[in-house]
Amino acid sequence: MSSTKGEVAIPASRSKVPTAAEWSSAPEIVVPGAAPLGCEGKRLREWLRVSCRGKTRTGGTPSHVEKRPGCPADSFTFVGADVTSYVGPVLPGSSCLVTFDFVSERMQNLKISWDKGEANPKISF
Repeated sequence: MSSTKGEVAIPASRSKVPTAAEWSSAPEIVVPGAAPLGCEGKRLREWLRVSCRGKTRTGGTPSHVEKRPGCPADSFTFVGADVTSYVGPVLPGSSCLVTFDFVSERMQNLKISWDKGEANPKISF
């Protein structure tokens, strides 16, 4: 389960994707399994960003990220020279699976789900 220091306010209607400046100032959230992969999670309003950069604890580097069927249509991925990212909305009643690939390592699945009635989503590798 992910957690933040305090509640993440979900707006009554959908908001725009956060800007780079907004992501920079957003607090990091705990995503179980992320640290050994060199990944971090951030949540801002209903938006989640999980980015993997640099090397994993065993020396792998991020190479590819792919959202699977079920992920929101307005979610997206990014692959750069040393970073892979997933950005998408997380809303009650939703679930999504995202595959992160690493050079010299096996792929890792990021699981995102928010069961109706739960206070927060579950986000973990």
